[in-house]
Amino acid sequence: MTPKEKKEAANKVLDDTMTVSQAKQRKLDLRAKDLDIRAGSLKRKQSNDAEARKRRAKASADKEQKEKESRSDKKASEVVASIKKRKERQASAEKGKADKLKGIADKRKAGVKKSLDRAKKVSQAGRSSTPLTKKQLQNLI
Repeated sequence: MTPKEKKEAANKVLDDTMTVSQAKQRKLDLRAKDLDIRAGSLKRKQSNDAEARKRRAKASADKEQKEKESRSDKKASEVVASIKKRKERQASAEKGKADKLKGIADKRKAGVKKSLDRAKKVSQAGRSSTPLTKKQLQNLI
């Protein structure tokens, strides 16, 4: 026997033992019970819907706030990136200038060293008792 058949059988037994006024009262009681159940489920549904609307509104507000923050963060990061890029350009320009100056200084040092070496050779050659020929002088230079 299914639950529905059991319920119908119980109702039939009750109907057989009840008077007409008791049967009417029982129907009214069952109807009231059914309406109370429906009203309770409707209240639960409405409260759940209200909570869901609040959650959705809060989620959309949070999402909008996050988007605003990300936009401002993006702008800030762009500003920071442009500042970094400018500083890198300035640093590379300074490095280039320093490299040029270092190259010039190295050339001057090499020239001075060459001159000193020549002078040392000439002074050593000048100490000898024999005079230098033009070829020897050209070899020194």
